Amino acid sequence: MRESFLWTFFGALIGGAWMMEVGAIVAALSPDMEVALAVQTSGDAIVGGLGTLLLAAALGGLLTITAINFYGASLTLLSAADSFRPIACTRTKRVVTLLMVGAAASLISFPISAICWRSCSISSRRGRRST
Repeated sequence: MRESFLWTFFGALIGGAWMMEVGAIVAALSPDMEVALAVQTSGDAIVGGLGTLLLAAALGGLLTITAINFYGASLTLLSAADSFRPIACTRTKRVVTLLMVGAAASLISFPISAICWRSCSISSRRGRRST
């Protein structure tokens, strides 16, 4: 049991931490560039194609961590429901709550990302200098 926990813990830590460090470093070195483009450009400057490889590896980690987070949220939702009335945790209920969590996350995140994109495009237009 302990070995399983340690492999999971350190796998998740290393899998998430390395890309945070890479992103923080390239964002600091390229403050005028979008982070993904800065990672790709910086990686390609070291070795041709390394930037694309870094982004592909980051995507794999992102999908894995997102899946774990969504599944954990669905189990938490089932646990909360079980505290009011005992329920059997079936596969169908896990899938339904997973879809509910995904829908709720989308309903919250899409409007927020639209607001962020608008504010970023406004601030980047203000920051441009005319020559």
